[in-house]
Amino acid sequence: MKILKVIVAATAALAMSGSAVAQSEGMFHRWIYYSSSQQTEIVGYIITWCDNSVTGSGSLTQYYDEEWYDC
Repeated sequence: MKILKVIVAATAALAMSGSAVAQSEGMFHRWIYYSSSQQTEIVGYIITWCDNSVTGSGSLTQYYDEEWYDC
């Protein structure tokens, strides 16, 4: 059940940034921030797009996951 909540929250976070997706060539760097080290509750995100624009929302914490992508 907790995994499902994480997936739903991550999908919602990316959906909120839909307008930036239309303006950019793709995602370059993505951070997802969690409320604790167990990573069960997403509290924020930041996405850097290939056109160097940035979108984000929520809270930044010391508990995060990041991924890099090729543009």
